[in-house]
Amino acid sequence: MPQIDPVNPGYEFGYEFQYAKRWASQVSYAWLTDEIPALSNNRSDYYRFKGRRIGFEQKFFFPETRSLHVHEYFGLELGHLEAHTVSDPVLKELLQPGDVQPPIGWMSTDRYTFFINFKFGGEFPLFRHFLLDMSAGAGIKYRDVTNTFSNPQMRDALIKWDIFNRYNPVKEWTGTMTFNMKIGYMFGRN
Repeated sequence: MPQIDPVNPGYEFGYEFQYAKRWASQVSYAWLTDEIPALSNNRSDYYRFKGRRIGFEQKFFFPETRSLHVHEYFGLELGHLEAHTVSDPVLKELLQPGDVQPPIGWMSTDRYTFFINFKFGGEFPLFRHFLLDMSAGAGIKYRDVTNTFSNPQMRDALIKWDIFNRYNPVKEWTGTMTFNMKIGYMFGRN
Protein backbone atom coordinates (compact mmCIF):
# COMPACT_ATOMS: atom_id res chain seq x y z
CA MET A 1 0.00 0.00 0.00
CA PRO A 2 1.44 3.44 -0.84
CA GLN A 3 2.33 5.52 2.16
CA ILE A 4 1.20 9.12 1.96
CA ASP A 5 4.43 10.89 2.82
CA PRO A 6 5.41 13.84 0.62
CA VAL A 7 9.05 13.70 1.81
CA ASN A 8 9.63 9.93 1.64
CA PRO A 9 6.94 8.37 -0.59
CA GLY A 10 6.91 4.64 -1.15
CA TYR A 11 5.28 1.30 -0.45
CA GLU A 12 5.29 -0.05 3.11
CA PHE A 13 4.60 -3.60 4.25
CA GLY A 14 4.54 -4.79 7.83
CA TYR A 15 3.71 -7.73 10.03
CA GLU A 16 2.50 -7.53 13.63
CA PHE A 17 2.51 -10.53 15.94
CA GLN A 18 0.57 -10.40 19.21
CA TYR A 19 2.27 -12.99 21.40
CA ALA A 20 0.47 -12.14 24.67
CA LYS A 21 -2.79 -10.43 25.57
CA ARG A 22 -1.06 -7.09 26.13
CA TRP A 23 2.11 -7.37 24.05
CA ALA A 24 2.75 -7.25 20.30
CA SER A 25 5.76 -6.69 18.03
CA GLN A 26 5.68 -5.26 14.53
CA VAL A 27 8.32 -5.29 11.80
CA SER A 28 8.01 -3.19 8.66
CA TYR A 29 9.84 -2.51 5.43
CA ALA A 30 9.24 0.44 3.12
CA TRP A 31 10.50 0.63 -0.44
CA LEU A 32 10.91 4.37 -1.07
CA THR A 33 10.36 5.52 -4.64
CA ASP A 34 9.14 8.49 -6.65
CA GLU A 35 7.04 6.17 -8.83
CA ILE A 36 3.79 7.07 -7.04
CA PRO A 37 2.22 9.59 -9.46
CA ALA A 38 -0.08 11.27 -6.93
CA LEU A 39 2.90 12.18 -4.72
CA SER A 40 5.57 12.89 -7.31
CA ASN A 41 3.81 15.17 -9.84
CA ASN A 42 4.59 18.31 -7.83
CA ARG A 43 8.27 17.39 -7.37
CA SER A 44 9.62 18.26 -10.80
CA ASP A 45 13.00 19.42 -9.45
CA TYR A 46 13.64 16.01 -7.83
CA TYR A 47 14.13 12.76 -9.69
CA ARG A 48 15.67 9.32 -9.18
CA PHE A 49 14.43 9.18 -5.58
CA LYS A 50 15.01 5.76 -4.06
CA GLY A 51 15.65 4.21 -0.70
CA ARG A 52 14.31 2.04 2.08
CA ARG A 53 13.08 2.26 5.64
CA ILE A 54 13.23 -0.63 8.10
CA GLY A 55 11.35 -0.48 11.39
CA PHE A 56 10.56 -2.41 14.54
CA GLU A 57 7.82 -1.45 17.00
CA GLN A 58 7.06 -2.93 20.40
CA LYS A 59 3.49 -2.35 21.65
CA PHE A 60 2.06 -2.58 25.14
CA PHE A 61 -1.77 -2.71 25.11
CA PHE A 62 -3.96 -1.32 27.87
CA PRO A 63 -6.75 -3.56 29.23
CA GLU A 64 -9.96 -3.14 27.22
CA THR A 65 -12.37 -0.88 29.10
CA ARG A 66 -14.78 0.14 26.35
CA SER A 67 -17.46 -1.69 24.48
CA LEU A 68 -16.06 -0.42 21.13
CA HIS A 69 -13.13 -2.88 21.36
CA VAL A 70 -10.54 -0.16 20.74
CA HIS A 71 -7.11 -1.51 21.65
CA GLU A 72 -5.14 1.46 23.05
CA TYR A 73 -1.39 1.07 23.40
CA PHE A 74 1.96 2.65 24.13
CA GLY A 75 4.59 1.93 21.48
CA LEU A 76 8.34 2.14 21.15
CA GLU A 77 9.44 2.39 17.52
CA LEU A 78 13.01 1.97 16.25
CA GLY A 79 13.93 2.54 12.64
CA HIS A 80 16.51 3.21 9.97
CA LEU A 81 16.05 5.13 6.73
CA GLU A 82 18.36 5.33 3.71
CA ALA A 83 17.37 7.65 0.85
CA HIS A 84 19.07 8.91 -2.30
CA THR A 85 17.76 11.85 -4.34
CA VAL A 86 19.01 13.71 -7.40
CA SER A 87 17.75 17.24 -7.95
CA ASP A 88 18.16 20.21 -10.25
CA PRO A 89 17.98 23.18 -7.89
CA VAL A 90 16.38 26.20 -9.54
CA LEU A 91 18.17 29.31 -8.39
CA LYS A 92 17.11 31.78 -11.13
CA GLU A 93 13.84 32.53 -9.30
CA LEU A 94 15.82 33.83 -6.30
CA LEU A 95 17.93 36.33 -8.24
CA GLN A 96 17.82 39.99 -7.32
CA PRO A 97 18.71 42.77 -9.80
CA GLY A 98 22.50 42.87 -10.11
CA ASP A 99 23.08 39.27 -8.88
CA VAL A 100 25.50 37.09 -10.78
CA GLN A 101 23.92 34.24 -12.78
CA PRO A 102 24.06 31.12 -10.54
CA PRO A 103 25.85 27.98 -11.71
CA ILE A 104 23.81 25.23 -13.35
CA GLY A 105 24.03 21.53 -12.57
CA TRP A 106 22.59 18.71 -10.47
CA MET A 107 22.95 17.76 -6.84
CA SER A 108 22.89 14.26 -5.38
CA THR A 109 21.78 13.92 -1.74
CA ASP A 110 22.23 10.84 0.46
CA ARG A 111 20.38 10.66 3.79
CA TYR A 112 20.91 8.09 6.54
CA THR A 113 18.64 8.35 9.56
CA PHE A 114 18.27 6.33 12.76
CA PHE A 115 15.23 7.14 14.90
CA ILE A 116 13.41 6.17 18.07
CA ASN A 117 9.82 7.28 18.73
CA PHE A 118 7.58 6.92 21.77
CA LYS A 119 3.96 6.68 20.66
CA PHE A 120 0.42 6.42 21.94
CA GLY A 121 -2.14 4.83 19.65
CA GLY A 122 -5.14 2.67 19.12
CA GLU A 123 -6.27 -0.17 16.89
CA PHE A 124 -9.88 0.35 15.76
CA PRO A 125 -11.91 -2.48 14.18
CA LEU A 126 -13.29 -1.54 10.74
CA PHE A 127 -15.10 -4.55 9.25
CA ARG A 128 -14.55 -8.28 9.28
CA HIS A 129 -10.83 -8.76 10.00
CA PHE A 130 -9.66 -5.26 8.97
CA LEU A 131 -8.52 -2.62 11.44
CA LEU A 132 -7.24 0.94 11.50
CA ASP A 133 -4.06 1.54 13.51
CA MET A 134 -3.55 5.21 14.42
CA SER A 135 -0.72 6.57 16.57
CA ALA A 136 1.15 9.77 17.34
CA GLY A 137 4.20 10.59 19.38
CA ALA A 138 7.60 12.17 19.65
CA GLY A 139 11.17 11.00 19.63
CA ILE A 140 14.70 11.67 18.50
CA LYS A 141 16.68 10.89 15.37
CA TYR A 142 20.25 11.01 14.12
CA ARG A 143 20.64 12.38 10.58
CA ASP A 144 23.68 12.04 8.32
CA VAL A 145 23.19 14.05 5.10
CA THR A 146 25.83 14.27 2.37
CA ASN A 147 25.73 16.06 -0.99
CA THR A 148 27.61 15.66 -4.25
CA PHE A 149 27.49 18.43 -6.87
CA SER A 150 28.05 18.19 -10.64
CA ASN A 151 29.41 21.75 -10.49
CA PRO A 152 31.40 22.61 -7.30
CA GLN A 153 30.30 26.28 -7.55
CA MET A 154 26.69 25.23 -6.91
CA ARG A 155 27.33 24.50 -3.22
CA ASP A 156 28.21 28.10 -2.35
CA ALA A 157 25.31 29.46 -4.41
CA LEU A 158 22.81 27.11 -2.74
CA ILE A 159 23.98 27.95 0.77
CA LYS A 160 23.65 31.68 -0.01
CA TRP A 161 20.01 31.41 -1.13
CA ASP A 162 18.64 28.49 0.86
CA ILE A 163 17.12 29.77 4.12
CA PHE A 164 16.18 26.25 5.30
CA ASN A 165 19.74 24.88 4.97
CA ARG A 166 18.44 21.80 3.15
CA TYR A 167 21.60 21.59 1.06
CA ASN A 168 24.16 21.72 3.86
CA PRO A 169 25.77 18.41 4.80
CA VAL A 170 24.90 17.62 8.39
CA LYS A 171 25.45 15.04 11.12
CA GLU A 172 23.12 15.84 13.98
CA TRP A 173 20.66 14.69 16.61
CA THR A 174 17.23 16.32 16.37
CA GLY A 175 13.67 15.86 17.62
CA THR A 176 10.86 14.17 15.70
CA MET A 177 7.07 14.23 15.70
CA THR A 178 5.26 11.26 14.23
CA PHE A 179 1.68 10.55 13.17
CA ASN A 180 0.79 7.20 11.60
CA MET A 181 -2.34 5.71 10.07
CA LYS A 182 -2.21 2.12 8.86
CA ILE A 183 -4.81 -0.32 7.64
CA GLY A 184 -4.22 -3.89 8.71
CA TYR A 185 -5.71 -7.34 8.33
CA MET A 186 -5.94 -9.69 11.36
CA PHE A 187 -5.49 -13.39 10.78
CA GLY A 188 -7.24 -15.94 12.96
CA ARG A 189 -9.29 -13.64 15.19
CA ASN A 190 -13.08 -13.59 15.37
